[in-house]
Order: sequence, then structure tokens, then C-alpha cells
Amino acid sequence: MRRRDVKALLERRGISPRTALGQNFLTDPNLLLFIVRTAEVDRDDVVLEVGTGTAGLSVPLAKRASRLVAVELDPVLFALTTERLEGFRNVELIHRDVLAGKHEVAPEVLAAVRTALAAPGAGSHLKLVANLPYSIATPLIVALLETDLPFERMVVMIQKEVADRLSSPPGSRTYGAPSVLCALHAEVSIVRTVPRHVFWPRPKVESAIIDIRRRERIDPAPHDYDAFVDLVRALFSSRRKMIRHLLKKRLGGAEPAAAVLDAAGIDGDVRVETLAVGDVVRLVNAIGEHEAAD
Repeated sequence: MRRRDVKALLERRGISPRTALGQNFLTDPNLLLFIVRTAEVDRDDVVLEVGTGTAGLSVPLAKRASRLVAVELDPVLFALTTERLEGFRNVELIHRDVLAGKHEVAPEVLAAVRTALAAPGAGSHLKLVANLPYSIATPLIVALLETDLPFERMVVMIQKEVADRLSSPPGSRTYGAPSVLCALHAEVSIVRTVPRHVFWPRPKVESAIIDIRRRERIDPAPHDYDAFVDLVRALFSSRRKMIRHLLKKRLGGAEPAAAVLDAAGIDGDVRVETLAVGDVVRLVNAIGEHEAAD
């Protein structure tokens, strides 16, 4: 739907966009279809959509996917989405926050996706396709990648600044913990930037469509994933410091720090912001082996 159609639809129902929930509605139908085409949604796909809004993306997804699980927190927009998707037998709508905590996907959502994948005639491929609320984009993407659900691809609209962080290479200005956590699981690329004027109301920031393609295997893989996440967040809170100094403090001395760096094959004088995901994996594995040997 175009801007005038979206505004008229909401006004007829007395709905005002709630910026606190990141409600900036995409009003360019060509961009909505571009997202669906970029994700290559077809009858072999089960799709999760988060933040249905006025169902501008939900309708084409329901028409193309074998199953659609759509999540909307706002009760008024949930009712509107329910109305617009009436008649689609391949859709399950969930009225709740998709996150149960800062880094945890709601069990109800995970269960619905598993049920959709197991349904007779359901597709064998799982994708996230959505115009995500900006405030939850990073924690949701990382949390979904960390689940055992077989997501093979995510094509989502998010804030351009967040897109830059998630797709950043080592050493870049926006490279940080989210970049590393995503890079462990997937390859992230920015498909295109999206100007503010195609949204209503117009956001204060630019947006971007990103394509996240899950890796078939993680190599090298962390021996302890929780320890990997803990180390990533600890290191990148001091991203400009040399890794030698941080490890010396973490391990209680220069000698164990040097031993771990040697085992991981990492120069202790490099700064955290230059470490690639493989470097961090080798580092956390070396720390684990050092601690196990004590």
C-alpha cells in the first residue's frame, strides 16, 4: 500500500503510529515486493515475520510461502493483520513480544515455527523476512541465529547504522561484538539502503535491507559457545586496547596470557578491533584448554 492508503487505513480505525514500538510503516509497495523477491520466498519456504504492521509485507509472504508465522506486539495492529490475512490457511498469527528477555526468543514463537516446519506439506527451508522494529533488530537476529532452528536465510529491513555494524569487517569503525557474533553463524551483506521518505511516519534515520545467509558449518567452532559469547562481549567493551593487556588482566598474569596467545597463534600487540571471528574462536578455545590444564 502507498502512503495515502496506509494513512487512510489507520485513520479509519483510529490508529496512530507508536514510535516507542518502532512503528514506521513502509509505504512503497515496490520495496515490499523487493524484500520478498530478494528472500526468494516460494512454496518450499516456512517464513517467520516479526512486526507485521499493516500487513503490507505479510500478504505477499502468505501468498508465496508454504507457511507463515507472523508476530505482532501491538494489539490494534494485530487485529488489523488478522483481518487482512483472513482466509489464508497457511498463516499463524502470534500476539506477543517476540523476545522473552534481552537475548532470548519467546518459547511460544519457537514452538510455532517448529510446528510450522512439521506441518504436512510445509516447506523444508526456514527464513526470517521482516521490516524489523529497530529497537529489537540486533538482539533478535543474534538470538535466532543462536537457536537450533534451521534458519538458512534472513532478509530484513533494519536501521542503516545497525546494518553497518552487523556487516562490518575487522578493523572497521563499526566493527564490534554484534559483528563477531553474526559472523560466526552467517555471512551478512547490505542489499540496498532505503531513504526515510518511503516510511510513514518518516524516521529520523536511514534504513537498509540486509541479507544474512547462514554458514553450512562453523570452522573453527568454539568448544564452549557461552564462553565464546562472554569473551566477545568482554573484549569488545575495550575494542581499542591491545589483546595482551586484556588477557593479562583476565587470566591473572603475563605468563598465562602469553601461553594462551601462543596457543591461539595471535600477536598480543594487536588491538581487539582487528580480531576476526576465527581469531576469537581460537582464543576462547585456548583459554578453555589452559584452564582445564590447571
